Amino acid sequence: MTNINDDYKKDKEVKTGTPMLQLRNTTGTNQLHIQGWGSQGNREYGYARKFTVPPEVTDSLAKYDAKMFYSLASPEKIYYRNVIGIVQYSDGYQINIELNDSNANNGKCWTLDINLPQCSDWINWLDANNLISDATNFTKFTGGAQ
Repeated sequence: MTNINDDYKKDKEVKTGTPMLQLRNTTGTNQLHIQGWGSQGNREYGYARKFTVPPEVTDSLAKYDAKMFYSLASPEKIYYRNVIGIVQYSDGYQINIELNDSNANNGKCWTLDINLPQCSDWINWLDANNLISDATNFTKFTGGAQ
């Protein structure tokens, strides 16, 4: 059981009332592991979710070089912040991962569809924590491999 106190928040560099997402640098497989700091999720700190993605995405993530942050669940510095965003379009949701990778499917950003029936609890948590960008006047990105 994680003790969410002032020391925890200082060590993890998080603040009450300021939700955020962070993305694990590598899992050794073709999985994304996303942690979310916020309220009322499937973890004491917020929410955790894994996704299977094309190996090109995790290869790109493994090569990415930026400041690392602590896991919200362990003492390891293995997460990136400010690289992942969730966008709601008129026809669904997508994950955008900005890794400055010229091989990415959407400029230098990886854009991946979210399977709504399987992820509805996560989407509800993201929405409750104001972590979804609104692009409902547009349709989802459909170019490249998704």
